[in-house]
Amino acid sequence: ADKRPNPAECQPGSAVTCPPPPACYAGTGHDVRIALAHRAVSTLDPGMMGRWLDPDLPPIFYLLLLGRFFNMVGNSLVFPFLAVFLASRLHGSIALVGVVLSLYGLTQVLSVLVGGILVDGWGKKRVMLVSLGVGSVAAFLVGSLGPLPLVLAALFVMGFSLPLFQPASMAIVA
Repeated sequence: ADKRPNPAECQPGSAVTCPPPPACYAGTGHDVRIALAHRAVSTLDPGMMGRWLDPDLPPIFYLLLLGRFFNMVGNSLVFPFLAVFLASRLHGSIALVGVVLSLYGLTQVLSVLVGGILVDGWGKKRVMLVSLGVGSVAAFLVGSLGPLPLVLAALFVMGFSLPLFQPASMAIVA
């Protein structure tokens, strides 16, 4: 039989004694957070293990989290495939690939800064929708266009529009 206390009983000031956190965390500066996490994990009811969604959070939070996940994965996967695409399909030199990737990263940094300003003026939802709409069209054009200058223009638009999503989604969560 499992002798662990019920999580509801393991509260500060209760009569139930909870297991202490491992001693190796003492003095690390993370004592409180690790102690709370350890207490939460060590007092989990086995029936709760399948329940990984927090019932106190609204469902839209998880939808937004999923959107941020795909947005970040998509932005991360652009770099390696873009290098191959520019070098092989468009016959770009290694120097050109390096310059394009650097400029693409720079537009993303600037976009996040501008995104915060746009969120204040346009609103969070509108910025997210515009970001995903314009970014999707630009990403399609990057793969569809033939001449290098048109691909680079579409890439600049994509690099600027997709990261606008990040400050808007962070503002919604906060």
